[in-house]
Amino acid sequence: MELTIGQLIKIIIGVLVFVVVVGGVYLFFKNYVIDFIKNLAG
Repeated sequence: MELTIGQLIKIIIGVLVFVVVVGGVYLFFKNYVIDFIKNLAG
């Protein structure tokens, strides 16, 4: 399977976007869940 530079760049950008989205969702839910638990405890 031959990869052109353009295909390689698209794959790299796709992976970076995926990582950023997953990381953002993880951080958002982590903070949200921690605040939710603090509110329940308080």
